[in-house]
Amino acid sequence: MGYAVVHMQKINKGGTYGIQFHCQREGESKTNPDIDLTRTHLNYDLINEQPIKYTAVINEKIRNNATDTTKVRKDAVVMCNFVITSDEQTMKAMTPEQLRQFFQDSVEFFGNRYGKENLVMGSVHMDETTPHMHLGLVPIKDKKLSCKNIFNRNELRSLQTDFAEEVGKKYGLKRGIPGSERTHLSEAAFKLKCENESMELLQAALNSQYRKLDEVSKQITQNENRMKEQHEKIKELEAQISSQKDFFVQMVQNTSEVKKMSQNQNLELDRAKREYQDKSEELKKLNQVIQVKEKYHDEIHSIITQNKNRIEEQQEKIKELEAQISSKNEKLTQAVQETYRIKKAAENQNMELERAKKEYHALAEQIEEKKKRIQELKKISPEEIQMMKIQMLDKEMEQVRAKVKQAEDNLLKEKLSQTPDIKQYITELEKKAKDNQRVADYSCDILLEVLDKLPGQQLEQFVQQLPEKSQEFVYQLVSMSRKR
Repeated sequence: MGYAVVHMQKINKGGTYGIQFHCQREGESKTNPDIDLTRTHLNYDLINEQPIKYTAVINEKIRNNATDTTKVRKDAVVMCNFVITSDEQTMKAMTPEQLRQFFQDSVEFFGNRYGKENLVMGSVHMDETTPHMHLGLVPIKDKKLSCKNIFNRNELRSLQTDFAEEVGKKYGLKRGIPGSERTHLSEAAFKLKCENESMELLQAALNSQYRKLDEVSKQITQNENRMKEQHEKIKELEAQISSQKDFFVQMVQNTSEVKKMSQNQNLELDRAKREYQDKSEELKKLNQVIQVKEKYHDEIHSIITQNKNRIEEQQEKIKELEAQISSKNEKLTQAVQETYRIKKAAENQNMELERAKKEYHALAEQIEEKKKRIQELKKISPEEIQMMKIQMLDKEMEQVRAKVKQAEDNLLKEKLSQTPDIKQYITELEKKAKDNQRVADYSCDILLEVLDKLPGQQLEQFVQQLPEKSQEFVYQLVSMSRKR
């Protein structure tokens, strides 16, 4: 019966390309003679269908899953590479289907224990002396990136025991004897092999970095050209703002909101200038770093990547500034048009109010004339003349109410659609409502005086001759009068 082997290797930022080079066989190995290139096509990945960029995948998982980690140190462990296998005789005794199921069960075990969302790759190598799998995971727990807190000594011992019990036992594998010399010797031999692999990974990473160093100077030159273009764009924006300054000043006087928008724009432009100056200083520092690129090539690559991202962000901000300026110009034009429209509407409104006041006073004079006429009719007041007065008064009251309501409705529509001073308009409506109420009360008093003088039978005959709405109104007046 063989032993289940689970060996962990810590990978930092600088080692991700090396492990990618080894696992995905991106080049010929010069330090591992066990690789048989004629069998490399038998290798497979249980997590990814196609080759991936380890650094990009690891950064994405840290960004999405380690939300409490604000900044990743350069020497931080960003991936744990577990080598899962057994001795050569045991592994070769399994069929390809059994091997695949063994490695698949191992992936499920690690995914359930440390989170499937943190798994990066499950690369199975069938082209070496002993079949084995490299399983990579990002050490994230409680939304924090921390290999030290997760894989302490107790956890590593527990991992060995639980893996042998849950996975290895099904395939005839058992846990190594904790603390035995045989275990230590086997681990020492295994670590020596892993160190050789690490040296191969580091050599591949170093070769890649040297190839990229030649591209760094070209990128810096391109970045400087881009910064010059951005500087020219900023100058053009400043020229545009200067040419439109008088127009902005005039428009800002019409509305305080436009003034705030212009202030925010100037602040944004000042901030863009400061950022441009900061980027220029960074480029100068970057040129100094290039002079010692052979010693600090990893740092140079990181700085260039950050600088490139910042330049892209700066370009996006410039585009946003241009869009904001265009939008603000449109808003200023609309504000001017709206100001002229409000002034015109106010003039029309004042004219309409004057016309309504004249109509209202004319109606009030007509009512007073009718009152005088009723007083004159009272002097010759036989009962038939009284009924005629009531009918005429009722018709006139209906006409007055209709005209007053129509005038109020017209004023309400015009006020709601045109005037910005709603409080003043409500005050005017309340005043007119009081005037209308006084006229209505006075008319009702006159009508009650006439109705009280009619006998019951004549009152009933008179009411039957009125329209339905007028009948209800007369009955209500008589009822209220009797209650008093």
